[in-house]
Amino acid sequence: MQLVPGLHQIGLGYVNAFLWDSPDGLVLIDAGVDEQAAGILAYLTGLGRQPSAVRWILITHSHPDHIGGAAKLKEVCGAQVLAHRDEVAAIESSLGRAKVIDRELVDGEGTPGGLKAIHTPGHTRGHTCYYHPRRSILFVGDALTNREGLAGPSEKYTADMPEAQRSIRKLSQLSFEIACFGHGEPLTAGACTLVDRLVERMESNR
Repeated sequence: MQLVPGLHQIGLGYVNAFLWDSPDGLVLIDAGVDEQAAGILAYLTGLGRQPSAVRWILITHSHPDHIGGAAKLKEVCGAQVLAHRDEVAAIESSLGRAKVIDRELVDGEGTPGGLKAIHTPGHTRGHTCYYHPRRSILFVGDALTNREGLAGPSEKYTADMPEAQRSIRKLSQLSFEIACFGHGEPLTAGACTLVDRLVERMESNR
């Protein structure tokens, strides 16, 4: 589903992947579980695009529902896979193979497609969001969820909740209208204001 021109949500059941159609080429953010790679490729076909149009895959974190399809999609598309350097070992361990990641990122580093890596640890050690300042888009991964209203990550699957909350505060310092979540529906207007309100609630509960 196209959310705004150039930005597509690929719903994969309980998790989302996103496709960013940049002037540099297609960028896929996250890759679902292993068997969902076929759904991502089918979505591309529906757009009239070849798999080779996907030039980069940006990984938010190492959980299987976000990286399971990465190795297959890398092979089929010929894409490069990027992730934060603190997440690489966990990603490759989860996938059961080495050298899946082509480029290791650090906080604040620019990525293909005009995006910027924002290190947001807590859910996992190397969790990373991807931010497009000019288009006011934030790909949130699991730093936030929007299943039944905007909230932080699931405590059950989060390594360090206090660190995750610090990362939410970090995100609230950015300016963005659109937020794309690994779990839940995207926000296509006023997203930063809603994150600010979430931070206010967090502070009042401390």
